[in-house]
Amino acid sequence: MDGRRWVASLSCAIALAAVSLSAVSASAGPALFVGYDAGVGPGEDRPNADEAAAAFVAAAGLLDKITFEGLPLGSFGSLEVGPGVTVAGADFFGGNQKIVDDPDVFDMCSEARCGYNTTPSGTQWASALGGSLVFNFATPIDAFGFFLSGVQLPSHTITFDEITTYSLGVLDPSFVEGGIAFVGFTGFGGASTVRLDFGGDIVGVDDLQYGPGNPIPEPATLALFGAGLVGLALRSRRAS
Repeated sequence: MDGRRWVASLSCAIALAAVSLSAVSASAGPALFVGYDAGVGPGEDRPNADEAAAAFVAAAGLLDKITFEGLPLGSFGSLEVGPGVTVAGADFFGGNQKIVDDPDVFDMCSEARCGYNTTPSGTQWASALGGSLVFNFATPIDAFGFFLSGVQLPSHTITFDEITTYSLGVLDPSFVEGGIAFVGFTGFGGASTVRLDFGGDIVGVDDLQYGPGNPIPEPATLALFGAGLVGLALRSRRAS
């Protein structure tokens, strides 16, 4: 194949690749990473949750983390939990949610059923008496994951920018033993607000990770990359 035909074939392949990636980017929905360990309390092995967390981190790339350590204990209306990140929300009865460090904060149930700290060597977590937690980000994100402890009910949901809602899909509706889950989403199109709704379930949220994610390159970027390959091929042909 002569140089002109080779370059033309390469250009055609790059154009087809750009179209293909554009179609994937437009049609693909968010990826869900979830793992659940039934009845697991603090300090116990959580292989399914940890495996989901590792897969999420591998897919999402560089992430920031919120551990809730060092934050003021007690109820909050709106609280800064990281650079450019605030959290608000209301419990099942319309009151404020809390930052806690007491695993016995609720006498009515065990830690596995009401939530607990998941940070190694940590003590604090965000405790939700049902209701919701709403995270606001000054810079939009496209990856969001967290550990959710004390899970008993299946009605949890996540909403991005108050527009698109997904079920967290953590467990079977009949399950009541409690336990811990990791739930992560990537590729949801970017959001400045993430809302977690727990219905009437008392849960703990901890070790939240977020970031811009690893988006598929835009077709324009791929085309520029292809143009560079074509130029390199032409220079190589001329040199030879």
